Amino acid sequence: MVKRRADFSLQIKKFFPSFRYLGYFKVSCVTNADENMNILILTDFFPNETVPYEANFIGEMVKRLANRHHAALLVPQVLYPPIHRYRILKRRISPHFIEEHYGIKAIVLRYPHIPVAGEWFMPYIALMPLRQAVQRHFPDTDIIHAHWAYRSGFWGAWLARWLKVPLILTVHGSDANLWLQDRKKRRKIRFALRQADGIIVASQYLEQKIRPFAPQARIATICGGFDPDRFRPSATSSPEISSRSMARLLCIANFYPVKGIDRLIRAAHILHKENRSFHLTIIGDGPEKIKCEKLIKSLGLREIIRLEGGKPHPQIPAYLAGADFLVIPSLEEGIPIVMLEALAMGVPVIGTPVGKMPELLASGEYGILAGSSNPEDLAAAIATALQKKFDRAKIAAFARQFSWDHVTIKVESFYKNILSDFYVAGKK
Repeated sequence: MVKRRADFSLQIKKFFPSFRYLGYFKVSCVTNADENMNILILTDFFPNETVPYEANFIGEMVKRLANRHHAALLVPQVLYPPIHRYRILKRRISPHFIEEHYGIKAIVLRYPHIPVAGEWFMPYIALMPLRQAVQRHFPDTDIIHAHWAYRSGFWGAWLARWLKVPLILTVHGSDANLWLQDRKKRRKIRFALRQADGIIVASQYLEQKIRPFAPQARIATICGGFDPDRFRPSATSSPEISSRSMARLLCIANFYPVKGIDRLIRAAHILHKENRSFHLTIIGDGPEKIKCEKLIKSLGLREIIRLEGGKPHPQIPAYLAGADFLVIPSLEEGIPIVMLEALAMGVPVIGTPVGKMPELLASGEYGILAGSSNPEDLAAAIATALQKKFDRAKIAAFARQFSWDHVTIKVESFYKNILSDFYVAGKK
């Protein structure tokens, strides 16, 4: 790898009628590969105008990488048809929004989704426009980092092969826990895992799941992070439960079946029948919200459970500061970023035995691990937590290792190790 100058200036052109770029991209930089890397981040989930804090953890990582290296962002955006079933999936993503909020230049490539057959064929059809874009505008890329094995991991595997650069793949959880069982997606996921030079996972649980499909890849366990300036112990945080008549529980999750919110509501019903004194606030939106509202009403829990709807990420610290416990009732997870944010503020977590949660909660010092996501086990874990006194300062001190600054250093080190292995192996 040698010192070189990269000067990119482009006005995006159409590839063919169904595919087009959005926006303007210009980068001028001098790259010393021993110190700085040209990193291409590939992801089809990123904060956007429609959902400003979607996949915010990727946005936070990108901001920090861009401060230390020459990073660019490629976002393939699915154009869903005007059909009712796709209404919650529609997003408006523009390079201008990304540049303004994250300080990084970006390209958004839009491609259409065909109902029923889309998941079978569209990832392949999108490959050629992606290849043309990268070869024309990012020829000096040193490393590709794709988020989620499907679809970005699949695209990243081909792009890395064509550019002859290493591929880093982050498996976040849903790609291994759910999509790997989907016959439309699993072949593409397995291909991405086989082709990856390095894989980042959030937990040992995920590493065990994907290792059979990636026997040659170097795998690093690196959690997502939190912003230490925003999430830190507050002087106005919740007082001891014993000094109040009612414990305050908080759940922050979107209303999808895998998040287990309906199970948490049933657990709250069990605790209510046991005359436990508590109040539960649930923050989030999603397709299961109406169903959960009806469940709350049918169980007579409207006085103790409040649904707040989705909230902007900057408002989350205030909710955590007023909570005694964060409850995560998920059926499947990688690493819930909100869990790290709660721990950073000294808030103990009540979680289920999935993803990273067993590794962080098994000691009982930073929260309570339920036996399962069943309502009875959740209720028992909450009841145990209500009787226990936690050291909030100790919890916050433990969480410091997961700040974005620490995480970025780990990711950067992993990049360098993979690049070194790649060149030593003579793959370039």
